[in-house]
Amino acid sequence: MAEGANTQPKNIRVATFNIRNIRALDQASWWPRRRKALAEAITNIDADIWGLQEAYSLQNRWLQTHAFSMDWDYCGRGRNVRGGGEMCPIWVRRSRVQINSFSTLWYGARPTTPGSRLPGAKFPRCATLAELHLGIGVIVVNTHLDERSEQRRSRSLQQLAEWLDRDHRGRPTIVAGDMNTTLEDPAFEPLLELGLQPVLNPSHGPTSHGFGDDKQPSQIDHIFVSRDWTVHSVMIHRDAGCASDHWPVSANLQSSLIPSQR
Repeated sequence: MAEGANTQPKNIRVATFNIRNIRALDQASWWPRRRKALAEAITNIDADIWGLQEAYSLQNRWLQTHAFSMDWDYCGRGRNVRGGGEMCPIWVRRSRVQINSFSTLWYGARPTTPGSRLPGAKFPRCATLAELHLGIGVIVVNTHLDERSEQRRSRSLQQLAEWLDRDHRGRPTIVAGDMNTTLEDPAFEPLLELGLQPVLNPSHGPTSHGFGDDKQPSQIDHIFVSRDWTVHSVMIHRDAGCASDHWPVSANLQSSLIPSQR
């Protein structure tokens, strides 16, 4: 972990990307076949903060060498009991952003117990919450919600809002991830009640495409920001092609709370 960021940027680019896990067995998502395209997409987008979903440790290690370089660091842990399996890492460019602290919390009755899950869930689902230093402390969350159950997604977002309200009320906040649902879903109400707003709207179009096979691609990847942020631009990077079954989303943000470098 870096001792301190070299600059304190007022403008920051944040991105979210479900990179498709390495254990997927369908031919289209075979990791060695698409990993170079994925690294190229990450490099070209040139974000300062990334939230990745479905990332295994082996994928993180490969990306450290081929996409991020030594100027980058990440935090997070796997969702399973022993820390393995899929992760929701938060990657930061160390020359601009410092990781002050982080925690991984699991949706369910025992949020601090690794591997915990909501009733009926096939897999544990978790969120990585990090305090990043950009001249001030900024809270960044990266998460991946249940793909099967509307009820479990709703409960997860309610829990996430409770954690933010309890521990980080009033702080500049960014929430990113694969939410597995569209903005019309009332499940997002707890985030909206906290003052978080989505940077995308339905007119931006879909973010999930199933390697081009989805007959009805949907906008299920989102970035929410608190009122402290001004959103200058948003992009769904469809030029990433089939590097994953999702397209990355990025947002250029600015906050007047972040002091200029002296």
